[in-house]
Amino acid sequence: MTKALRWIAFGIPIMIGGRCLIIWIHRIEEPAWITFLLWLFISSLALIEIAWSRSRFQKLEQVICSFIRQPEKAVVHRWYLRSVDQMYNLRKSAVTGSLFSLLVAGILWYTQWNSWEDDALLRWYDNIVIICVMSMAAASQWPFANISIFVSRLARKNLSINFYAHHHDNLMSVGSFLMKIDLGGVLLTFLVGLNLYLAPTLIPMTVYIVLLIVFIWAIIWFFLTQYNVHLCMMNEKRDKLNTISKRMMVALEILLKEPDEVNMATFDRMKKTFDEVAVLPEWPFNTQNLVTLLTGIIVPITLTLLQLLMVKK
Repeated sequence: MTKALRWIAFGIPIMIGGRCLIIWIHRIEEPAWITFLLWLFISSLALIEIAWSRSRFQKLEQVICSFIRQPEKAVVHRWYLRSVDQMYNLRKSAVTGSLFSLLVAGILWYTQWNSWEDDALLRWYDNIVIICVMSMAAASQWPFANISIFVSRLARKNLSINFYAHHHDNLMSVGSFLMKIDLGGVLLTFLVGLNLYLAPTLIPMTVYIVLLIVFIWAIIWFFLTQYNVHLCMMNEKRDKLNTISKRMMVALEILLKEPDEVNMATFDRMKKTFDEVAVLPEWPFNTQNLVTLLTGIIVPITLTLLQLLMVKK
């Protein structure tokens, strides 16, 4: 987190200062600051999210390692630290960002970005800065892809699921963490769409379609990353239901043969236990949070992007 904030504190002012210098020397009257600054803001948020997610993963080490049934806990901790290092490998993230720089440059050319700027030097400066900062932001695709792999592997580690632990100490904390990561991606996608909408030029419809695809993928990613953990929780819950249901059938047979108060009380206790197990969660996130996510964030943003498509049509 410190490195990301340091880069933002020093890198952003330098890029803004360089642009101010060009504007001052060339006496540009309409510098078009809004779209330029919004790109810097988007890239800064992406870097903060990368740094924050790594810091959060490090804090979750004890919690996540406690889920895994393994006598030698030191082995589990080593595996976890290696996994986190692999997720946030700086060199591989830089390679990912470099590959995305070609895509960013292609989109700038395709949309004729900054074509509304009359000064050639300012136009080139802005495009180079945008390619650099958006490529750094795109480097987040490496850790986020590896997060998916990590969660998938986590579900294969013979998990010990305690449904009654505090939500900060059980699998629900993983689901909540992944939801925040996904919300960050949704916000960044929306800001990109907003910047395209604010640009004083006609953006091709295909660019908005790509944005919608990315937006929909963010929703799919959320469920895919947690599907294997969901299977673990569901199987654990099913095993417990099978155990108590067999005992309930035995108690029911006894109750039918001897319908007295003692046998009725025994059956009622088992039925109460069965009902309590039946309502245990099967997904590592809170259902109410998911409803809030779908109705309060994703639906309005989706409608907004659809409206942008119709306006730009």
